[in-house]
This record gives sequence, C-alpha cells and structure tokens, in this order.
Amino acid sequence: YAPRDATNPIEVARLALRYDVAPPLLHLTLWPVAQVAGSLPPALRSVSLVSVALATILLYFLLRRRFGVAPSAAGVLAVLSNSLVITHALELRSYGLWLLFGCGFAWALGLDPGRPSRRRDVALAILAASLCALHWFGVTSLALLVAGGFLSQWPRWREGLRLVAPAAAGPVVLALLLPAMVRQFEYSGTALFWVPSLSFAQVMQMAQLFWIRLPIAVGLVLLLAYQLFPRFTRDWRPAARVAGV
Repeated sequence: YAPRDATNPIEVARLALRYDVAPPLLHLTLWPVAQVAGSLPPALRSVSLVSVALATILLYFLLRRRFGVAPSAAGVLAVLSNSLVITHALELRSYGLWLLFGCGFAWALGLDPGRPSRRRDVALAILAASLCALHWFGVTSLALLVAGGFLSQWPRWREGLRLVAPAAAGPVVLALLLPAMVRQFEYSGTALFWVPSLSFAQVMQMAQLFWIRLPIAVGLVLLLAYQLFPRFTRDWRPAARVAGV
C-alpha cells in the first residue's frame, strides 16, 4: 500500500499511479493518517467514516437553506439509510471522500448567493479538482452538480455560467492526469474502459438497492422525524419532498 510503504507525498503519488487504477488523491489523504495513527486498516478506514459524517453535516446545512429542521433531518436520514452509504463509510475506498466532496460542492454553490464571491469560487475550484483527482469517474458527479448549479439560476443563464465557472478546475486536473491514467491501465493490463456491459442482473440489483428498500426506509425516516419533531408537522410536505429526492 502506498500510504504504508511511501516515505513522502511524492513517493505516495508515484506508487499509487504505479499500482492502483485510480488517481492518487485517496492515497495522499491516507498517508498523513498512516504517519500519525499507523497503517492498520481500522485507522485508515476511519477516514471513510469521518468523510461520510462530515458529508451528512454539510448535507443538513445545505437542506436548511430551503427547509425547516424536520425535513432537513429527514433528508439526511434518507441518505444515511442507503445500504451503499453505510457500506462505504466502513470501507478503505474512495467513496466516502467522494460523497464528502460532492456534498461540499453542492453546499459551496450556495455561499454568498446573488453576488460575486472569491471564497465561493475558491471552494468550488478546490472541490471540483478534488472530485476529479479522487476517482476517474468523479467527473461524472461533477457534471451533474454543475448542471444542477447552472439550472438553479435559469433563466438567468449568464449568472448560472458565472456560478459554475470555477468548476472548470476539475476537467483541467483530469486532463493533466490523463497520461497517468493511460500508464496505469498499461501497467495493470486492465482495459481502459473496464466497465462491463450493463446486464439485467445489474439492473435488478440496482432496483433492489435504490427502489425496493428505499420506500420502506423513507417511511421509517419520516415517522422518526414526526415523532422527534412534532411541532414541525407543518413542514411534513417539504419533508416528504426532500426524502423523496
């Protein structure tokens, strides 16, 4: 493992690009943790757990910009009830950080609304670059977030473009890493586009994860929110909308 064997961040990046099939940001994040707490799996897995926890906090404050306490809490609990989120919070993989950077980007879109903001631009640029330096498919999440940010300003499309313009840092980072990506797949012998064709079994598995269990989980979340925050029952419809999203 690069965080265990490397002696400096440059060596971490070199080993990650040599032996992994992903950008080096995950290994660069884990390396200082390994220096302080050791490279045993529980210490390194804590990065995923902390990332998911921070992501849910950002998600809550993001929802609070539009909704009350009860629907915001329901929205967060709806996300946390997904089995994939629970699994990724305990794995030594990039998905916890991926969720954190995605929620962070969405939260940063709302900083200093309605006016130019240097801190918003810097935050969006850093988070966009982080998404693309974490996983080769991070750019897909960034594209969806950028589309949402742009459409939120419609029909004021100029303001929408100005809002999401700092996200161009992500594709720039991805372009700089493309030669490394090609070398990674040459080293590993993995096809460059290694995702298999979509099968009926995969469709059924996704349906089970996201649709069959989700209504039950959402119902429990809304019931819990209703019991915990009875005085916010006037926000029941926004809660249902947020949890549904």
